Amino acid sequence: MAIKAEKYEKNISASIEKIIAKYSNLLPNLSKHKDSKINKDLWGIRSDLEYLIVEMKHLLKKDLIEERWQKNFLNELKGTGSKTKAIPMLNEYSKTKTSLIALFTKDKEQCYRYLWKLKETITVVLAAFPTERFSWKNGKLVKENEEIFEI
Repeated sequence: MAIKAEKYEKNISASIEKIIAKYSNLLPNLSKHKDSKINKDLWGIRSDLEYLIVEMKHLLKKDLIEERWQKNFLNELKGTGSKTKAIPMLNEYSKTKTSLIALFTKDKEQCYRYLWKLKETITVVLAAFPTERFSWKNGKLVKENEEIFEI
């Protein structure tokens, strides 16, 4: 039975590494990529986190009930449609794979909390990176082309 639990933890650890690698690669490129690509990448990371959080709840033998710290975090978390606010919010959750695996090994509960907060933060800032933009031009709703200007 201990071998099965060890393998389960190893799979979770591998998932954490994979997700954090994707997230870490995305962060420095937030101002370089089109909003639609960032949105797609963030949704993918969020989706992976959702699955991982379910796995960690099972590992920690947690109920599905929202805990007080989660409610408090959600009350304090403010959504934003602004990139200038979203990027710093995302950067607050920048950790290396090594440090997060060390946290998972040392304190699974704190690792779970970090990953849950990251998922919720991503959810809130997605509006800052829309898949499509529209504007009114000459009395018509027109889809804008996404262009990245480099200086």
